[in-house]
Amino acid sequence: MQFHLSMFAVRYIYLSGLSHLFIGICLTAARKFGVECKSAHFDSTSFAVEGAYLESAVVGSAAPVPIAISYGYSRDRRPDLKQFVMNLVCWGDGDIPAFIELADGNQSDKTRFAALMQEFKTQWNFEGLYVADSALYSKENLQQLSGLRWLTRVPLTLSAASELVNQLSESALAPTKLEGYRMATVCCDYGGVQQRWLVVESQERQQADLKKLDKILTKATTHWQSQLRQLCTQEFACEADALAALKKFEQDLPWHQLQDMGVKQTWHYEKPGKPKRGTPPSRITYHSQALLKPNLSVVAMHQQRAGRFILATNVLESEQLSEQQVLEEYKGQHNKVTSEGSDFSTTPCFLPPVSSSNPQNALWHWGRLWACACSYTTWDNGNCAKRCNRQTKRFLTSWAMARNVPPYVGSFSVLWRFTMLCSVALSRW
Repeated sequence: MQFHLSMFAVRYIYLSGLSHLFIGICLTAARKFGVECKSAHFDSTSFAVEGAYLESAVVGSAAPVPIAISYGYSRDRRPDLKQFVMNLVCWGDGDIPAFIELADGNQSDKTRFAALMQEFKTQWNFEGLYVADSALYSKENLQQLSGLRWLTRVPLTLSAASELVNQLSESALAPTKLEGYRMATVCCDYGGVQQRWLVVESQERQQADLKKLDKILTKATTHWQSQLRQLCTQEFACEADALAALKKFEQDLPWHQLQDMGVKQTWHYEKPGKPKRGTPPSRITYHSQALLKPNLSVVAMHQQRAGRFILATNVLESEQLSEQQVLEEYKGQHNKVTSEGSDFSTTPCFLPPVSSSNPQNALWHWGRLWACACSYTTWDNGNCAKRCNRQTKRFLTSWAMARNVPPYVGSFSVLWRFTMLCSVALSRW
């Protein structure tokens, strides 16, 4: 009886729409706990699945396949498994989830985020700041975001961005109130949209980039030294060919340059051993010679850009959004989808391996999980933590002690409370 009721509830929620249900839960939580809806952070992540999933466009006979379980870019480093993608929006206050969408496993963030922001604005009537990663930044997306206030990171693959971080002098960067950060502001009109570019230099990230650069240089030196030795053993018919081979080899060097380039002649005789004086050689070969040295200008350029990245916003007035607020908002971006709730979603008692032949079940499973995650983050973060139910703490503590369950050391973790509640439910069942 309970099984049939559960399946009926699963189908009813699926047909009603998980996103609409989730938004209703989030609206209630935001109103009850007084969440400040000033900034919304957009991100996505992928979840690998196991099992054989339906490939046809129809599940059963009535409902269409909601999402395509397929191969794609795996953020959890499981490219061997099929996956689906979750788009999540969290409020800047307390990292409370505000919107969830499950999408195809091969979704491209670049083509989805702009439309997702417009949908979010319509559903929430949100006029605050939209924060996203560099996947948002393209000419097409910026033009679609007309009327929205946005903040994102500029990919350094853009020639203008790469040139800026390479050429910006140290004196142009001013210290900020945040320790370990320096910043410079530049005006830009990329994609026909007036915006502010903020070049940020992080001391911590700079040290990490320099260590990474040393590893790259060491690996490149070993590789190209080996390639140069092979080139020097190669025989050429004339001196011009040997020099041309050296010049071509130098063009392929990303981090080095050749010095003391020259050509060495080698005489070959028909008979082995030392030839007699005046014996002409049977043939002459030419061998390239050179020394491999680091290209100091290239290395210095990468050392200068180490630790630098660019943030962009269309809020031009610093009175409305200061440079420090820009940096703080973006730093909070990485704590929303990829970090917040990740310990919750990877706990085995909440998240058994997703294995089903029906994508509808996967949708319901994750809708239920992140509905719980909404409660989890609301309970565990920011000012909302002060409104926790102390009676639940006392009940779980006494329940755990009665069953020799080790309590959480220090302050009570909401993850521990959810785990205990799950155990209570399982023991009663």
